[in-house]
Amino acid sequence: MELVYDKPYNVIAIETPSTDGDLFTFFTEDEEGKVIRVAVTIGKSGSQIYAWTAALTECVNMLLDEGTSLSEISIRLSNIYTDRIRLSSELHTIRSGPDGFVHSINKYLRRKNRQYRPPFDMFWSG
Repeated sequence: MELVYDKPYNVIAIETPSTDGDLFTFFTEDEEGKVIRVAVTIGKSGSQIYAWTAALTECVNMLLDEGTSLSEISIRLSNIYTDRIRLSSELHTIRSGPDGFVHSINKYLRRKNRQYRPPFDMFWSG
């Protein structure tokens, strides 16, 4: 979906620690509160990890354009982790950059819908 810049959008920012550094996820919502864009960043512009997060952002936005839900994206990206561990402020274990992104999605969904819980068949650290 192409953003129209003369319309107001609500943007929710979530900071999550990851093994690659602090991960910032920005969820852009339309007037009805539906997520229409996601931006994910770790690191400085021009760095290798920034390039990977920019690629992830493009892929996630393409999936959102195709109608894929954030819940489904979270499920598909879960279980991608490394042997390193970092704790979030809520004491959840974050074991990779993608795991940090999954944590951000789940945190956003919990804020939007207090009843949301990740599916049982998905490994989830918090």
